[in-house]
Amino acid sequence: MHDLATIKRLNRNPSKRGQPGNRQDKPAPQPARGETASYDFRARRRVLKFAVSAELPAMDREPLDHA
Repeated sequence: MHDLATIKRLNRNPSKRGQPGNRQDKPAPQPARGETASYDFRARRRVLKFAVSAELPAMDREPLDHA
């Protein structure tokens, strides 16, 4: 708990949080639609390229003889 003098001082100088122009209240800048589409295209291309070049574990095995 604060004493009476501290409470009065805090009431005289309210917090600046939540007031217009405060840097913390501004949302982060969002990428443009073109940037988002470009990133999406590049990411999908990388994933597809990796999927095509990936080797399945069964490809290294020798075939079993069914006798």
